[in-house]
Amino acid sequence: TVSRRDPRTAVSRPAVTVTSPQDLSTSKLGATSSASEEPKPDAVKTALTTLTIPKSILMKPTSSLINNSSESRTLQDGDTSVFLSRIDAVWKGFLNMHNVAKFVTKAYPVSGPIEHLSEDLPDTIHIGGRISPHTVWDYISKLKSSFSKELCVIRFHPATDEEEVAYISLYSYFSSRGRFGVVANNSRHIKDLYLIPLGAKDPLPSRLLPFEGPGLETSRPNLLLGLVICQKNKRPADPEKVYEEKRSRIQVQEE
Repeated sequence: TVSRRDPRTAVSRPAVTVTSPQDLSTSKLGATSSASEEPKPDAVKTALTTLTIPKSILMKPTSSLINNSSESRTLQDGDTSVFLSRIDAVWKGFLNMHNVAKFVTKAYPVSGPIEHLSEDLPDTIHIGGRISPHTVWDYISKLKSSFSKELCVIRFHPATDEEEVAYISLYSYFSSRGRFGVVANNSRHIKDLYLIPLGAKDPLPSRLLPFEGPGLETSRPNLLLGLVICQKNKRPADPEKVYEEKRSRIQVQEE
């Protein structure tokens, strides 16, 4: 049989693949099985939710962490506020050092006799200079055996929140230099008064222990202590008190 197709075009035509009915049914089965093996959308979602993604160190802190840090800071401030609320201030006035700071502050007792501090401390405590801590502690060790002088320790605290900045400035001035402050305007009943910066993590000065008074709170902030060396000289008695004592003695004698 002679074919009428042109031999030149027969080569360029695509080959036709003939599929038998049996092969066709087999391919349909394969397609169905592959479709059944595809994961369902719910299964994909479940698999994604179970994956654990490591936290990045560049992630911003969550609000819960921020709240916890602010609460801990407030707690520490609250400890000091509660501690001081149980103690009466013995003095209120200005603490002043020229070209450094001046602010309103209160003085609270820490250790030692405080009966006359409110009248012995001036309205403005002027700090005249600095002194080495070693010199002060050597001086204090010699006063332990003195019968004419006694030690008293007070703490200064800002009178308001607005005064806190100046308070910290004065504390930092002495703390960074490793020096104590020397008060220049003492009364005749106060021989010496030193300003001592005490850091929150610093150990308590052993020369001042044990405290004979309220002491300091366990969790304390950076603060300024006042070391007062008082004279033990007898003070003039109150005239009204002397009169009442004499009157009571006279009444006893008459009876």
